[in-house]
Amino acid sequence: MNEDWWSGRTLQRTTPRATQFYRATRAGESVTVEAWTAGKPPRTTTRAHADAHAAKREMFRAVRKKMLEAYVLLDPSAAPGSPVFACALPGGGPADNFDLSPDNTTLFIGAGRGDPTGRVLRADLTTGAVHSFAITPDARGNRQLFVHGAVVHPSGLSGLFGLNSAVRSVDLTTGAQTDIAAALGPDGVQTINPHCVELERDARHTRVLLVDSAHLEVRDLETGATLQTIPLAEEHGECRKTAMSPSGAFALAYHCDPDVAYDHDFASGPVRHRILVYRAHDGAEAHRIPLRTRAVRTMSLSPDDTTLVLVTDYTESLTCIDLATQKVHTFTPDPDAGSGKSSISWTPSGLLTLHHRDRCDCYDIHTGALVKTLSHAPFELIEQRHRLSPDGTRLIVGGDGTFIVFAVDPLTT
Repeated sequence: MNEDWWSGRTLQRTTPRATQFYRATRAGESVTVEAWTAGKPPRTTTRAHADAHAAKREMFRAVRKKMLEAYVLLDPSAAPGSPVFACALPGGGPADNFDLSPDNTTLFIGAGRGDPTGRVLRADLTTGAVHSFAITPDARGNRQLFVHGAVVHPSGLSGLFGLNSAVRSVDLTTGAQTDIAAALGPDGVQTINPHCVELERDARHTRVLLVDSAHLEVRDLETGATLQTIPLAEEHGECRKTAMSPSGAFALAYHCDPDVAYDHDFASGPVRHRILVYRAHDGAEAHRIPLRTRAVRTMSLSPDDTTLVLVTDYTESLTCIDLATQKVHTFTPDPDAGSGKSSISWTPSGLLTLHHRDRCDCYDIHTGALVKTLSHAPFELIEQRHRLSPDGTRLIVGGDGTFIVFAVDPLTT
């Protein structure tokens, strides 16, 4: 993260009683700190440090401390490439479970990776207010809380998140939580690998895909009604990933042999992993795709429902499979994209996006051509996951325990 970027940036914390502000500015070897409450004069202190490097380090440490205390950066009028909003997870932690409401006003975050405690947060991108709620232990009494995925209701007032083997809803005004599904078979055995499988939604926030008992379920995101139940196929190995197509028309399940998942004797033996594609409206299997690639880390169907895109382990290439013909082609993005290939998103026009430290690259999956780059330099962030809003005007990046919402030019071509 570019520490000097934060110099002179105003942070705020909104509470029911008042809005508080904070700003740390570095000038050479000195750091000036201003703190004030709305309507009152600021309290200002200046401190000299041994050198400019020490001053920069102290300035960023002070900013980070405030962000961990629920101070946020808020700039609704930010120009493309600049942050509209930024917040940090209390106590740090993974920054890969989040969702943005369709109107771009509510950021929903789920946090917990093996700790006895976890939290869900609702951040209002209009006022800057952050509401944080403790995650209550799951019904099985597990001490460790693993959060897998986060999907926000179209209203922004509630959300869904995976917790250990369950799927849970949360009221984002009261914090009340209810388990609505569990990936447990009749004998109590998990039907999926919950560390790999997350609930997924379509691009318009109308449908959500989750696992309940030994079934995939397509539910209406607004009402919670079950639209379709799809039995998980009796496949060799385990289901390690599911996905909802951006259009909402298809549900995908990836079944993988442990030898493939953990790279044991990969080069020998029969094909032991595959992706099944089901029609969401009737649950019928539409495509069955055997794989000879490495284990699948990320998978998504293109917005036009024609092409399956895979990110696989230990490769710099993306695998694209035409569903109609099962013809495979690969392309290698900019090698500097690095870990950005761990998550992909889509522009409104169907370009695939990969995030890098200081930019988001947009590719034509049919040609592999780099069509456009969305830069937010000099701001840098080691990414764990990114999402592009459905209207293409917001880029959300989670990494380093920090969430940044960038303004971007609408991508319609």
